[in-house]
Amino acid sequence: MYGPSLSSGTTKSGAHITLTPPSSSHIEKLVAWLSTEEVMKHLNPDWQPTTAEQEQETLKTFEQAKDSIHWDIVVDSKPVGAAWINEIDHTFQWGSFGLLIGEQDAWGMGIGTEVARAVCDYAFSQTTLHSIKIAFTKENIGSKKIAEKLGFTLTPGVAHFTDGKSYPGWDGVLLKPIPDQTKD
Repeated sequence: MYGPSLSSGTTKSGAHITLTPPSSSHIEKLVAWLSTEEVMKHLNPDWQPTTAEQEQETLKTFEQAKDSIHWDIVVDSKPVGAAWINEIDHTFQWGSFGLLIGEQDAWGMGIGTEVARAVCDYAFSQTTLHSIKIAFTKENIGSKKIAEKLGFTLTPGVAHFTDGKSYPGWDGVLLKPIPDQTKD
């Protein structure tokens, strides 16, 4: 499904970050990002460059999905990436977080941290999820920093992806905070 619009803070330079439902008007940008070696080296090694037609079909699938929530990341009305929770298991109440900042000039601006925080807050307050998993390759230092800032418990060694293969990297989990029952 598409996630609702969420304000997720500001960049280090003060630009406004918004999460919006995915838009077909951003597909050409996504295709360009996924055709860039510098972007692709930070993603799941199974990802491949794509076409606009493939991404249009993927958007239709996302909209109907019951086991995922998807957003576009927009900074001051400019699309810069995407975020999602997929592989949602409603029985065990967990899902896997993913993030793509495709615009390289947006790297290092704090966007990933703000987006990850907003998505996790949404998941824990507006869904039945009690834990969020994350997996990323060892080269993806930005994802490691984000996971650490948000309090994910990280396990070094491997990152498992949907093809069943393992890659050198990190697995992590973030648990829903338990409300303080001692407050009056």
